Amino acid sequence: METRPRDLRLRRDTDIRALFRSGRRLNLPPFTVYYLPTDQGHPRYGVQVSRRTARKAVARNRIRRRTREAFRGLLADRTQGVDLMVVAAAEAATLPWGELVARCGQVVERIGQRIGVETERGRGDSEPS
Repeated sequence: METRPRDLRLRRDTDIRALFRSGRRLNLPPFTVYYLPTDQGHPRYGVQVSRRTARKAVARNRIRRRTREAFRGLLADRTQGVDLMVVAAAEAATLPWGELVARCGQVVERIGQRIGVETERGRGDSEPS
């Protein structure tokens, strides 16, 4: 497993707070994903696993590592600027790898669709019907 470059990590407290305050939410089990379109040319993401999800740190870290790795492969070629915070549930620990990657793919696809729709609605340059 390789380390993500710093510019792909969602690290600053102000960015994370802005994401939770102003971002949109997508609930697709075993994930709840908060996302916010940005002007950057690449996605930034983080993964959260609460103590309520898994009591032991070993279990939380395993969920975090698996989820991070699944999203890393899917977000590598994206050029759309978006901040993501993935809140993983306990089910992410027991899903087979293929199913976990498939669900992460569904999340990325659905967010891409929503961002496309949101940016189209937000523009004033669309043709009148």
